[in-house]
Amino acid sequence: MKILIVEDEQHSRDELEYLLRQLEPNAQIQSAEQALKAWEYLEQADSNTPFDVVFLDIQMPAMNGLELAARIARLNKPPRIVFATANPQYAINAFDLDGVDYVLKPYRTARLMQTLERIRKYVAETSTTPAMMLEKIWATRGEVGTLLDPSEILYCQANGDTITAHTTQREVLPLRTSLQDLETRFPQGPFARVHKSFLVNLDYVRHIEPYFSGSYRLLLKDDTSRVPLSRQYAKLLRKRLTWL
Repeated sequence: MKILIVEDEQHSRDELEYLLRQLEPNAQIQSAEQALKAWEYLEQADSNTPFDVVFLDIQMPAMNGLELAARIARLNKPPRIVFATANPQYAINAFDLDGVDYVLKPYRTARLMQTLERIRKYVAETSTTPAMMLEKIWATRGEVGTLLDPSEILYCQANGDTITAHTTQREVLPLRTSLQDLETRFPQGPFARVHKSFLVNLDYVRHIEPYFSGSYRLLLKDDTSRVPLSRQYAKLLRKRLTWL
């Protein structure tokens, strides 16, 4: 298990690391005292060996734990999050951001044992069970949550920390997930990754046109949307399409 501890108070950071090493002797544990430094570690690990879990303090200077959690959700392979707090009222916000658990300070060994057991189950399920296909996807329309059918989506776009779905109704709706997660959990037939920042519904592609330096653009059936197709992903599409 690969663990990242994000805690600005050294005493709490050292105490949690000590307890985790006692309970999970074979774990790889790394720590950061600031959220921005933790984000560097997470980005570096995301393309190689991602963390399985982040123990994340909520109240920190500069960037707090809830803000970092929102960023973590945008990673290609986001780790599970366990929020650490001295105030139980933060638990509600924690679960809104898909935290799998929270632990209260001061830490108790028995409580950490329960948390680690839950994380082990998540890790085991991730490594042995194929991701479930999404029948619906949760999006935000104004201040109201809504369920989208995948057939309503022209394409999804990543822009920094923001993921949006562009729909057949010409809406642009924020999503709380990553393109990597969508790529693996959408029905495999119509959806394809065509760029590091774009996932497109191939059912809505009208034309594929050359662009520059060996790349292409996809003209969609709404006749206004053009989605970039990079050279890297064009090679992958050769196995599915006959236009190359």
